[in-house]
Amino acid sequence: MEDFVFLDDIGAINFALKVEADEYNLYRRLASTTVNTNVRALSEEFMGWEQDHIKHLKKLLEKID
Repeated sequence: MEDFVFLDDIGAINFALKVEADEYNLYRRLASTTVNTNVRALSEEFMGWEQDHIKHLKKLLEKID
């Protein structure tokens, strides 16, 4: 496992935003390519969770800036 070093809170939040965006895109691709309706529904639910995480992280970033 890689070790991550952040210079400050902003760096950590920006890293988390990238991870959340990557996960959102993963679920979006899965939802758009699967033929399984259960997988699609679950992927779309996960996309919503990731969007909530992104909103929360952006609010934190605004408080720090």
